[in-house]
Amino acid sequence: MQRLVKRQRILPPHKSGRDPSHGFILISTLFIALLLISLVVSIQSRALNNQRLLTRLTQDIREDIARDAIHERLRGIVAIAIVQDTPADIRFPLDASGFVLRQDEMDWQVYLQDQAGLPHLYLARPELLAVAFPDIPDFLSRRDVLIRALGAGQHLPRLEMSLAQLRVPAHPPHMVTQSGRAARINPHHAPEPLRTRLSSLPPYLVLDGQPQVLGVRIMRQ
Repeated sequence: MQRLVKRQRILPPHKSGRDPSHGFILISTLFIALLLISLVVSIQSRALNNQRLLTRLTQDIREDIARDAIHERLRGIVAIAIVQDTPADIRFPLDASGFVLRQDEMDWQVYLQDQAGLPHLYLARPELLAVAFPDIPDFLSRRDVLIRALGAGQHLPRLEMSLAQLRVPAHPPHMVTQSGRAARINPHHAPEPLRTRLSSLPPYLVLDGQPQVLGVRIMRQ
């Protein structure tokens, strides 16, 4: 009797889990994606900064051009302001009260100050300085010390430095001058706070006539 032997197929052992190389590929892909995103963000940020810088430079150039145009317009304005027979209704103020000029869609605040409307820090008579700065004790004696410290032919220090040496930093520089040669003052061209104190000046301290030196300040509004 022939025995039949059934052959059984031998299968290879079953492998559980996933191939580890698949996880490595995923991590590498994610890292590359993050790197690309960072690169794109960096490029966009740099482009935005460049655009802002270009916009700022363009604005600065526009302001410089407008400021130059304002200075050109001021030539005629100053000529009108210093002519005595100019009608008062078209004459610009010379007491630093200010007025507005518009140029290239920008508003500019302009201040014209006749330097004869301010007391000269070094040349003004003591009586004038006593009226102009009544709330500063020992102002005249400090000024005398400052004058004696100047050598012959020595240039005057900047006005801000002079005021600091006189220990009067609270007074704005535009309330006193170092320009001009007048020991007197034109109260009609003095700034409003100073003009009020100068209303009772004796005639020998009052200066009248055509302005010789004008101070100009321009500020963008």
